[in-house]
Amino acid sequence: MKTPYDWIAPLLVITLISQTCGSDLAAPPRSTSPKPRWTLSYSSHDPEYYHGLSFPDATHGWMVGDSGRILHSRDGGSTWKPQANSSTNRLFCVQFVNAQTGWAAGEGNTLLRTRDGGQSWIIDHPPGDPARRTFMALRFIDEQEGWIAHNFGGLLHTRDGGQTWTGHDRLARDAFVSICFRDAIKGWALSVGGTLLRTADGGQNWSSRQLSARPHATASFSALFFLDSTHGWIGTDTSISSRIGDAPPLFRTSDGGRTWSVQGQWPGGSIRDVWFQDAQSGRCAEFAGIYSTQDGGLSWTKELDSGGDPLVQMVFVGTSQGWVLTFTGNVYTYSE
Repeated sequence: MKTPYDWIAPLLVITLISQTCGSDLAAPPRSTSPKPRWTLSYSSHDPEYYHGLSFPDATHGWMVGDSGRILHSRDGGSTWKPQANSSTNRLFCVQFVNAQTGWAAGEGNTLLRTRDGGQSWIIDHPPGDPARRTFMALRFIDEQEGWIAHNFGGLLHTRDGGQTWTGHDRLARDAFVSICFRDAIKGWALSVGGTLLRTADGGQNWSSRQLSARPHATASFSALFFLDSTHGWIGTDTSISSRIGDAPPLFRTSDGGRTWSVQGQWPGGSIRDVWFQDAQSGRCAEFAGIYSTQDGGLSWTKELDSGGDPLVQMVFVGTSQGWVLTFTGNVYTYSE
C-alpha cells in the first residue's frame, strides 16, 4: 500500500508549476489590507495524489494528479469535481489562461488541451518517446503561444494553442522543472540540476548558466519566480540531501538572472514554490508550511502549518487571494 511519502523525494523535487512563475503576467501594486490568513477550504478524500494547480481568476480552479485526474472548482476552491478525460497517466502540470482555455501535461508524453473549461479535453502526444518522456512544467503566454518542458532537458514551443510543437532539445542534462515568461519576449527556464536558461527574443535563442547550491552538494533546484524582467527568485530542495537539518538556500537576482545571491536567512525547509508581489513582500512554500517576508527576505514569519501534509504548488490572483495545493489534494485558501 502506498503512502504519501513513497514518492516525496523524487516527485516533490520536480513538481512545480508552475508553473511556479505565478498566475499573473504582471504583479499588481502592494496591498495594504489587514493581516492575511490561510484556511483549509477543501479536504480531499481522494486516494490519488496531486501535483499541479491553476487559478486563472478568483473563481475557477483546476488541479491535476495521478491516473489522469483533473478536478475543477467553480467557487474559488471550496468544492471540486472531476473532469473526464481519456488519459490514465500521471499529470504533473496544468495552466489555464482564462476560464475556458487550458492545458495539462505529464507522463507518457501526454498533453491535454481544452477550450470549453474542461467539459471536453483533447489528448495530444507531441513528437517524442512516450515511454520515457514526461512533461514537468508548462507556461502559456496567451491562448496561442506557450512552452512546455520535459525530463530530458528540452523545451517545446507552440504558436497555435498546442496543436503543433517545435523542439529545443538538450538544453540541459536533466529535467526542467519550471518555466517563467513575463511577456512574449523575456523568459527563463530552470532545471533540477541548476541549469538556468534565459531568452530575450521570445525563445529563438537561449543563454545558459549553471547555478550551484553549495555547500548543499546534493540539493536540487525546485522553484523559479520572476516578478518582472529584472527581479527573480529561485528556491532549492534538500529533501534528498545528506545535510539534513540545514536550511536550503533561496536565491535572488535584480539583473534579470545574470547574477544571483543568497536571499537573507531562510528559516524553513525544502522550498516548493516562491511568489513575490513586489521586491520586498513575498511568500515561500516549504515542505509543510508557508512563510512570508516584508523586508526582502531578511526576516520571515510562518503563516501556515499544514501539519506534515506536503505542499506542492502555490498560486495567487492579485495580492489578496491565493491557494496552495497539498500532495494529498487538500487546498488551503488565502484571504486578507
